[in-house]
Amino acid sequence: MMKKLLLLAAAATMICAAASGQDQPKKKGGFWNKVKKGVESTTGLDVSKETLFVYPEMGKWKMEFISATGDSATGLVLVRIGIMPLAGQKAAFLQLTGVIDGDGQALPEGKSWKATSKFRTSDLDNCPLFHENLTAGTFSQYLFQPIRATVGTKSFKTLKFNLETGNAVEEGFEARDVPITWEEPAQTPPASEE
Repeated sequence: MMKKLLLLAAAATMICAAASGQDQPKKKGGFWNKVKKGVESTTGLDVSKETLFVYPEMGKWKMEFISATGDSATGLVLVRIGIMPLAGQKAAFLQLTGVIDGDGQALPEGKSWKATSKFRTSDLDNCPLFHENLTAGTFSQYLFQPIRATVGTKSFKTLKFNLETGNAVEEGFEARDVPITWEEPAQTPPASEE
């Protein structure tokens, strides 16, 4: 009987401690980030406002957000991401297929962003949408073509894109909750009169 009372008291103490600790913010570490990304990529639920990458097939690619910088004079936003192969891919061409702004509105192709076919005909060695000699363990930096957005827009809700690898096209990649940092254009000082 005494043993049961001790176990009951210990359980009550643990419940009280857990209940009192709920008011304090919990630290979200690496494990939480993995769980959050798994939940968001499989369910589409928005667990946080961190940039999230959705892959059509797990275990082939790893991606990271680098930056999204907007020019407040023109409204053009340049988005940079890092892409790393995990399954032996050696080259990839990135093709933007859709843009959803922070308000959930689809931005029209041709007016707000251009199709990648114009980039495809240029010099691929200098094309920011293409890299060859990709290596596992190393991110290669990709730059989407410029996207015109309303100045002051805080984020893109979704950037949809494909990767063309050799003769195959892998469709269905997404970057979600991409924050935009707006910058004033650099002012050139007036020429001095002498």
